[in-house]
Amino acid sequence: MSESARNHAVLSRRRLLSAILGSACFASSRVMGQTPLTGAPNPSVPPTRLIVSGNEASESGAFARLIAPSLSSGLGMQSDLDLAFDLGHDGVTAANLFDRNPPEDNREMALVSKGSAVIASLCDDARVHFDYSRWISVLAAQQTVMTIARAELHRSFRARVSGFLHDKPSRVAVAQPIGVELATVLGLSVLGLHPLPVSGIVSQKKALAALANNEVDAIQLTLTHKDDFSILHQLPEGIAPLFYVGADMVGVPRFEETFRQAFSRAPGSTLYAGWRALSAAAATPILIALPMLTSPVSVARWRYAIGSVMDNEQVKSWLAAHALHPSTGVAASGVMASFTPELPALLALRRWLNINLPRWRLGQETKRSF
Repeated sequence: MSESARNHAVLSRRRLLSAILGSACFASSRVMGQTPLTGAPNPSVPPTRLIVSGNEASESGAFARLIAPSLSSGLGMQSDLDLAFDLGHDGVTAANLFDRNPPEDNREMALVSKGSAVIASLCDDARVHFDYSRWISVLAAQQTVMTIARAELHRSFRARVSGFLHDKPSRVAVAQPIGVELATVLGLSVLGLHPLPVSGIVSQKKALAALANNEVDAIQLTLTHKDDFSILHQLPEGIAPLFYVGADMVGVPRFEETFRQAFSRAPGSTLYAGWRALSAAAATPILIALPMLTSPVSVARWRYAIGSVMDNEQVKSWLAAHALHPSTGVAASGVMASFTPELPALLALRRWLNINLPRWRLGQETKRSF
């Protein structure tokens, strides 16, 4: 058997095992009548450490602090959660720590992660020493991620990519080459354009200014507040949304609709499949996961506790204010599964990166993907 075939078999087994484990945990939560799932303190519940991707001021850090009291109560703990904050900017350090330290017999562990850590793993970042496909997701909260571009990018893509002249690069504002903005860079590449990442634009305010000043042609905005949706009515003339991913948004086409308008067919390439996994991660700033070997009883208890947290009015208000749409239980497992493409798609994504990262360092645009 070739190495590619072996890797594909391993990945398929992992996906199957995760699905079986998720189903078993869900079934356990339905039938374990003798195991108390109330929020009453239970001496048998071990202390729990919650590793948080980000400092206390970050979005994930603020969320962890907000839910800690009700989560401790829902888990039936006799003491408070042990919150361990990480200063890393993209969650890779916290994820490494989570995978490197398996839970002890007398202590449980969980992780508040973010999609940027998953993106680093998908892109084969050398810092990554974790395997997110082994995690059990109990909560995934998604936001709307929108790509906004100049009018010339809204012209017929078919006309642009079929022209005899080389199409000019489409400058894209990014904080760094590998990050959440890769959803826009790769998306434009799948659409047949020649995106050129412009690094160092570290905030959405600076990205909007760069777009208005004609320093870039496209930017990616994550709608992190309920009032951010009003931006659609404040864009300068000649600038409009191109597509979005993540939580539903009215009045803006999804990526698949934009592709269909351009090519009169649905996207179906392996690189598109890789983009789907990457863009799903880019739209997921908060993810709570348990280690793969967590017992079904413990997973059921965590899912019950997360459900009680989501019923908390203060938590509901915070999620709504931050334009976050939470998925729990089996739905959260579905979000996690969307981060894991089949092996051909993963290899296509990494091949695309290996070809284009050196070009970007030289200031050259992305090589056409088809």
